[in-house]
Formats: sequence, C-alpha cells, structure tokens
Amino acid sequence: SNNSARNNIGCNNTKRYVLRVPPGWPEVVIADNCDDLVDVTLDNPINRDEFGNIYRTSEPIFTGTEVNGIPSILHCSNWTNDQDADCNPNRPGPDYPLKCALVGVNDYSDWRWTRSHVEDCKGRQYHFYCFQL
Repeated sequence: SNNSARNNIGCNNTKRYVLRVPPGWPEVVIADNCDDLVDVTLDNPINRDEFGNIYRTSEPIFTGTEVNGIPSILHCSNWTNDQDADCNPNRPGPDYPLKCALVGVNDYSDWRWTRSHVEDCKGRQYHFYCFQL
C-alpha cells in the first residue's frame, strides 16, 4: 500500500514494543520506541504468534515494507493479487510490482525481519506482523 508502516502504527517514541508472552513470563522487548522499531534491527526477533506461542520454525511474513518502514511497491497489489509471477529481482518481468511482495522472516532481528527476499503472491498463506496500538 502507499501508507508507511511507521505511520500505520501511530509512531510513538515514548512507547516500547514488546511481544505478547504467556502470563508470568518475562517481557520480551523488540524495540525501545518507534525510531528503534524502524532503524533496521530489532532488539529481539518477532518469533511468537498472537497468543504468545513461540514459532518452532522460520516463518515467512508478508511485509511489503522496506527496512526503514516506508512502503515498497512490492505488495501483491495491496494484498489482492493471487497470481503467479517471476519475482527474480535480477530479471523482473512486467508484472513484478503487481504480483510480487517483500517477505520478512520471523526469526531474524536484522534487516531481514522485514525484507528478507521477494516472492510471488500465488497461493501463499504467509503471516503478517501485527502491532497493537
């Protein structure tokens, strides 16, 4: 989409970003504030689901977001396109920006958490990152 992730989450530099964990577990901080969230690296990877369960494997995450929180042109046409495409960035086809998306990986805390690679949109059932505002 054309909205930046930074603006979508209502960037607040007084708020820490933490993972949801089961009751009684220690807090897991992923970023000290919004600037920290979009400065390329995280304090800890986002390796839990919405219930606080730890992912046991690397999970691809559709992001459509560059490492600094700005929107990419690669977002499966605002997540509405489910067509196959050649998404090799070294030889992009004419449908490259419409049928491809940036994908992050949940167990990275470096730039790859939001922009690990590019994949086509065909039949992918990947997760999204969700931030509670």
